[in-house]
Formats: sequence, structure tokens, C-alpha cells
Amino acid sequence: MPTNDEIKQVVKEKYGEIADSNSSCCGPASCCGTNNKVID
Repeated sequence: MPTNDEIKQVVKEKYGEIADSNSSCCGPASCCGTNNKVID
């Protein structure tokens, strides 16, 4: 069974891979975007 430190290391590595992949959970039709227009 892996130790807590081993689990933490694997989680760090996996999150690092996700961050380096430049992918996002936001699709093109999401609320995320570059439009800074304020809606009244």
C-alpha cells in the first residue's frame, strides 16, 4: 500500500501534467472567454 507521501507525489505529477498540457475543461461555448463586455 502506498504511503501518504507517495500518493501526494503522484497527485502532484498528474496535476502538473494537466497544467502543462494547455488543455482546459472549458469548451468553446463555455462562460470562459475574452469578451469583457458588461451586461446591464
